[in-house]
Amino acid sequence: MTTTKNVVVFSNIPNELVAQRAWEIYVASGCRPGRDLENWLQAEAEVKHELSAVAAWVDDWSSVPDQGACVRSAA
Repeated sequence: MTTTKNVVVFSNIPNELVAQRAWEIYVASGCRPGRDLENWLQAEAEVKHELSAVAAWVDDWSSVPDQGACVRSAA
């Protein structure tokens, strides 16, 4: 993963995530044959978008000052 001015580029997306999403798209579209590549590309785009959103959230959280103050110790 590379971050450049709030743009996240994922170079290695796990194929398992894309395959699972492609299967969900296939089933949701009524199991229409012959759309393997389209389903895969759509799934890849959606997974990239989701991972970018998570990376942005993590990046935002890491910039919060004094995160330790919010952690309670077990009493």
